Amino acid sequence: FNLLSKLKYFPSKSNTLQVKYPYRDIFYIYMMLFYEVEIQDEAVNQSMSIPLKDLPKLYEYWCLLSIVEILNKEFGNSDLDVNEFIKYNSQNLCYVICPTRSGMTYNLNNNKKLVLYYQKSYSVNNIIYEGRSYSHSLDPDISLELFIVDKLVAIIHFDSKYKLESLTTFKNEDIDKMHTYKDAILGSIGAYVLYPGNVTESYIQEEKNQTKLNQYFPSVGAFVLNITDDN
Repeated sequence: FNLLSKLKYFPSKSNTLQVKYPYRDIFYIYMMLFYEVEIQDEAVNQSMSIPLKDLPKLYEYWCLLSIVEILNKEFGNSDLDVNEFIKYNSQNLCYVICPTRSGMTYNLNNNKKLVLYYQKSYSVNNIIYEGRSYSHSLDPDISLELFIVDKLVAIIHFDSKYKLESLTTFKNEDIDKMHTYKDAILGSIGAYVLYPGNVTESYIQEEKNQTKLNQYFPSVGAFVLNITDDN
């Protein structure tokens, strides 16, 4: 018992220790004894029970919710509520956003509609008008499909990239992944990185010397999406 009582490693990042009763209370007492300090502030006490989060995954969720907010503002609420994507993960003691077979539909005018998907799998087994990868299955973070008279005519993809290192711009390998989505998933006209930084760039596929250059599509690129930005 003396040998076992000498901790060489303490799992302080454990979700169970930080969240689950009664382990969180034992952990709280241990922390106070370890630091020999009594914390009176209620907000600080509660913060000790909050589990560590996967920041790239949280940023991915936030990007999806931001796009939902933009679409709701532009086209009205969809037929599917965002809460239908949210599930409780009992293993990790947290809520997660899960892919659904039916996306969030926004009805436009003239028999047009947009359908927003989270991590939709574009399978090699799909027909072209379902969105099909001609090599192997691909699942971008966020996909937005345009239908005219119930026929799929265009897809754009967004992939969130949260960098732990301090970066002000995207990397070439991020753009390479966008090429993969745009070129491998049939019907795709655009694929874009969403990331916290300060450089937005798009690369139009058409020749630069054409007189009628399409301003947006087909293209790949990266868009700045900072949590601290008002716009």
